[in-house]
Amino acid sequence: MTDVAPEVLARLVRRSRVLAVALGLAGFGYAVLVPFVFDDWPRGEQSAVLDTALFLVVFVAPLLALPAVHSAVFRRACRRPRPGFALGRYDEQPAFAAPLTPRIAGPLVVVLFEVAGAVVPIGATPVADAVVQIVLAVLLVASALVVSLSPPPLRLTTDGVVVTGLRTRLVPWDAFAPGGPAGPETRPDALWLQARAGSQGLGRSWPTDVRGRPPAPGQAWYRLRLGAVLVDPEFLARSVRTYRSNPRLRPAIGTDEGVHDLFGFAVGTSPS
Repeated sequence: MTDVAPEVLARLVRRSRVLAVALGLAGFGYAVLVPFVFDDWPRGEQSAVLDTALFLVVFVAPLLALPAVHSAVFRRACRRPRPGFALGRYDEQPAFAAPLTPRIAGPLVVVLFEVAGAVVPIGATPVADAVVQIVLAVLLVASALVVSLSPPPLRLTTDGVVVTGLRTRLVPWDAFAPGGPAGPETRPDALWLQARAGSQGLGRSWPTDVRGRPPAPGQAWYRLRLGAVLVDPEFLARSVRTYRSNPRLRPAIGTDEGVHDLFGFAVGTSPS
């Protein structure tokens, strides 16, 4: 098992954003222009059947192909992520970042651009309807840019774990149970961990973990979803355990030296 340098993950995210915006703009333009061509397309005797076939082949198929292209380009790079973090920031402080996986963010950006192009008013459209459609298209494009530039859903800082969803919350290191999550508590799409009951930012609490075990007194089980996060669950679990148990290592969080040192600790090396 080898670690991933922070710049590798950062480059992967940048490439995903650039390709997503490029494909999205192509889809936007195509969605705007095709209806003009389709309206002038010659009709056959069985116009309903031909119209449907032409619509699917000429309009729907290319728009479905664009997000599929993005997904295919990054499929291998995002499969079973190797241990490592990107470098990020939170509250003006260095942080380790687990970014949103390109396999979700990229196609979503492309689709939002395409839908925005599809709702742009064309032809003789009433003014009121045109205004609504334009506003909707602008909102969809803005949503695509927000997704593309959104902060990582998970960050590790000197103060704790930052979870970003509808809101961004910091879970202090001391809120986690001593020892942190263990290997058997991890799953490919989620990390089960114990934290102080009522901890904000970890979602709903659970009476038992995936194996049916109750939490320690004063603690609760939380399931940290990782399906949309580009991170190795086992490495993340060991990283949380390392920083929870070793406060002296936390100042190195968010640095190149820290991520490589962390890899040594996280694969089982006992800190001296």
